[in-house]
Amino acid sequence: TVCLMQNQKYEKAITTAQKAVDNPEENPLFHYDAYMILADAYTWCGNGKDADKVLRQAIKKYPNQAGAYTHLAELYFFFPSDYTKKDLETFLDKAVKVEPTGKVVNSCVMLLCSNQLMQDAMNFCERNLLVVKDNDAKGLMNYYLAQFYVMLQGDYAKAKTALNKARENFVKAGNTAMVNECDSVKKDMLGE
Repeated sequence: TVCLMQNQKYEKAITTAQKAVDNPEENPLFHYDAYMILADAYTWCGNGKDADKVLRQAIKKYPNQAGAYTHLAELYFFFPSDYTKKDLETFLDKAVKVEPTGKVVNSCVMLLCSNQLMQDAMNFCERNLLVVKDNDAKGLMNYYLAQFYVMLQGDYAKAKTALNKARENFVKAGNTAMVNECDSVKKDMLGE
């Protein structure tokens, strides 16, 4: 399926990916990947309805995996007439709810930013900062908020507060690389 996808033979990839879904590997993560690539094959064939259906099946079978939710959020951009802005927010919020990690936070923020939805990315961070408990994820949301506050609002005081909170979260998480990054951003962006 991967080779077919790389060669843009998406119709054939649907057939082989469906076989992988129907005949699961012993490792559940490999089976989950089969759902994701099947959804991708449908997406690249322009079939958003079946891609959506496959992702919702994956969510039922693997409710603690965020990837299907982030894939649903991607469908918002591929098939905008099939989804609302509220759907996009719901997909991203659920991704972070089921897998509250820095990796998932980063995926959600990058998806929004790569589609020039900076305000939505800021709103996502503010909204989810209230519910996520993982210090690395909270640190990353505060880190991004510091930058959004400067870029979108020109509010350096708010940015400083968010950056200090990010640093505290990263210290608690033991993420020294991001502690150093916060110090660097504080120096470069805030002149401290």
